[in-house]
Amino acid sequence: MACTIFGQGETMQTQPQTQQRGRRRGGRREPDLWVLLARIEWGIRPPGVLSARQQPWLAAQLRDLERMLDARFAAEEDASPLYRDVPIQEPRLAPHVETLRRDHPTLRGWLHRLVQVAGLPPDAVLLATLTAEVRDLVRAIRRHERSEEETLQDAVGTDIPATD
Repeated sequence: MACTIFGQGETMQTQPQTQQRGRRRGGRREPDLWVLLARIEWGIRPPGVLSARQQPWLAAQLRDLERMLDARFAAEEDASPLYRDVPIQEPRLAPHVETLRRDHPTLRGWLHRLVQVAGLPPDAVLLATLTAEVRDLVRAIRRHERSEEETLQDAVGTDIPATD
């Protein structure tokens, strides 16, 4: 299935489920975090470097990601059982949870800087650097999210007795 990614008629192949996920905001479907990360990865995929024509698209995607992560991290820090309950109920996981909590401002700061860079006038060095940094950021966000899920599963898994 093809969908427009750059607004210039260029298309990419996507999996059908990635277009169905997300929720409505205004009149358009707002993707979830994993869909947005996949969209960004597809948009800057190798072998090349981001082009000057793609830079505004990437800047918009990064702004969307920044809004999404700000909201997600704020909600997690306020109400997520991972940050609220796990350190109390599973003290052995408290240091790991604290490391995950400290990741939030680091990832936010990194993303904010990339949003600013993506808004600069394009040149070859900037585009090459931006492409590489965005790839690294996407990997870091994915790692962080997986680590949160694994930590929560580890905490929950210790409380659930095995049954046959």
